[in-house]
Amino acid sequence: MAVTLTSDITTPYWQLSSANQGEIVTDLDYLKQQVALALTTSKGSVPFDPEFGFNLIELLDKPVNFVIPNGKLGILDTLNRDVPQVTIESIRHQLVGLSNVVFEVYLSSNLGNFAINVPITQNFASPTVGGAFSSGFSSGFLI
Repeated sequence: MAVTLTSDITTPYWQLSSANQGEIVTDLDYLKQQVALALTTSKGSVPFDPEFGFNLIELLDKPVNFVIPNGKLGILDTLNRDVPQVTIESIRHQLVGLSNVVFEVYLSSNLGNFAINVPITQNFASPTVGGAFSSGFSSGFLI
């Protein structure tokens, strides 16, 4: 749920939207944004929190047999450390072509369930966030 006035905030889970300037995201939208932020921020790039983020760049242009186990471990470690409000239900992977991997991460929280895709390709990596588990797996970009 996006709100525009701080007086409309009735939850402890909120922050400024990274997609819409001036809006505030709350509850499940807040968690989706936190997960996407943690997985797209390079570890070491936040000055006062150098452990925040994911070393996604280290997985680019690596063999699939390296990317799959290290990608799953990195996603697991990053989300457990940086977004403790979510529980990782499962991390699955799909091979796309010969060298591209898409991780499907299924998450739950007290605010609801959602899924996120983390593609690792030759030249592009960015998570996409999908809907609740019960409605099937769908995705769309979250910036």
